[in-house]
Amino acid sequence: MTSVSGPFLIVTSTEKSTKENKLLISWLIKDMMIFYLNSSHIYIDKALLANYRNETQPVSKVGILLSYYADFILKTLKNILTKMKKGEIPAIHDFYLKMFHLSKPTLFYDIILIDEAQDLSSVMLDVLKIQKASRIFVGDTFQQIYAFRYAINALDKIDCLEYSLTQTFRFGDPLARKIAKIVNRGYSILNDKSHFLKINGTDKNTEIIHSLGGDGQQIAVISRSVLKLFKEIANYLSGELKFYFEGGYDSYGFMNARVLSVFYLYQENYDKINDKFIKRFSRFISLRDFAKASQNRQLLNTCELVQTYREDLFDINQKIKQRLVSKETADVIFT
Repeated sequence: MTSVSGPFLIVTSTEKSTKENKLLISWLIKDMMIFYLNSSHIYIDKALLANYRNETQPVSKVGILLSYYADFILKTLKNILTKMKKGEIPAIHDFYLKMFHLSKPTLFYDIILIDEAQDLSSVMLDVLKIQKASRIFVGDTFQQIYAFRYAINALDKIDCLEYSLTQTFRFGDPLARKIAKIVNRGYSILNDKSHFLKINGTDKNTEIIHSLGGDGQQIAVISRSVLKLFKEIANYLSGELKFYFEGGYDSYGFMNARVLSVFYLYQENYDKINDKFIKRFSRFISLRDFAKASQNRQLLNTCELVQTYREDLFDINQKIKQRLVSKETADVIFT
């Protein structure tokens, strides 16, 4: 038998739930809500739960909680969305799109152009599938960045004529051919016969720079995660290179309130923890376990950042700030 204290605080008759379990159940409800709102599902039922399990492949602990509290999770999810619909609590943006989807709209256009199709969610694709208009999907499967919000690669989900990009304006033809050769070699190693890259470049000459600094040319360092970018930056600190960060250094949050709170949790300096979420954890290992169980890549990266650099974070942060210059005078541009 299960008793409920508050919307997410759960105590079983045989074992008191740990604080981490309560947080995981709260996270499960939130994550399943995002999953449902971005899915083609109509009903909040066991089929939704089964599909969620199949798509997310939860770790063992989360899978057990998902099974044990299935009815409670679905009931709470229905309650939250009902309150959004009635205006009793604020509605998140995904909710508007789901309401639009459930209305089964007809869009009175001759042609619908869909850009960034690799980042469409199932709910978007479901709306587009029922339209009578001609549809043109444009996208790049290698640039999918919203999978964490349950975006799917619509380019693999639709049955239509396919046209590949054959020329790029970003670099010269010799480099384009060299890149194609490297990529196709990778496909060959993976025994992937379904892909073959053929691309032409512009008539301009573009070169790959092998040496860093000293030749007057700027270097651009691009990373898909803050953690990897920070590691790259640390490697450049041994020289005298000047830095510039696209969007401003502070926007990368290397030493924001969340990172500092995780650091102080790691040091067990609890009085200095200001982040309300981090305050809920009594130990760093509990936070890391929660991040792993909830597959929270951003939180995991923060934990790894703190665990890897520890007190050196402050020194590295100071050294970076001392090297910041304008974009025009920078040796290395990070983004």
